[in-house]
Amino acid sequence: MTCEVSEPSSASSYLRLADANDEGGRGLFMIAQLANAWDTRCIPTGKTIWAEQAMQPDPPRTALAPTTPSGAATRSPGPPPHTRLAVL
Repeated sequence: MTCEVSEPSSASSYLRLADANDEGGRGLFMIAQLANAWDTRCIPTGKTIWAEQAMQPDPPRTALAPTTPSGAATRSPGPPPHTRLAVL
């Protein structure tokens, strides 16, 4: 999959490590960590940054959710209490 973002600024984009208090400078760092390839190209109205990401096959489909006698779908209990989920 290729994703492109264009902006009117013609200033060069470069990969940098932002300090904790910086308001910007994290976008290209995240793209570089997640994408298979990325780059910037100049366009007449500014620049376009593109990134390529490999597509994963669709996960297998699960069975329909069980229902109650009244026909209402039951809810999954979700994670146990006090479980922390983190995105790395």
